[in-house]
Amino acid sequence: MPRIHVFKGAGNDYGFTVDPSGTNLPADKGPWHQVRDTEMKRGDGPRFGVSTDDVLDAVEHGNAYIASVRVQITDKPPGKDAL
Repeated sequence: MPRIHVFKGAGNDYGFTVDPSGTNLPADKGPWHQVRDTEMKRGDGPRFGVSTDDVLDAVEHGNAYIASVRVQITDKPPGKDAL
């Protein structure tokens, strides 16, 4: 199970990498700040709003996985029709 380092970039970008220094994250989306470390394994399901399998596919090929997180604020509580 690889240790994944999670970084926060500029705006709403997050980077997931096995590189603890984050040097393989794209400079144009930085500066990057490490937020946490975690372990991921295939089939875990979504974590941090991303597919663990997608993250692992990227890092197994030597790449970082970049995700933009969008938060929607509403005055209605989520219900069964929210999705």
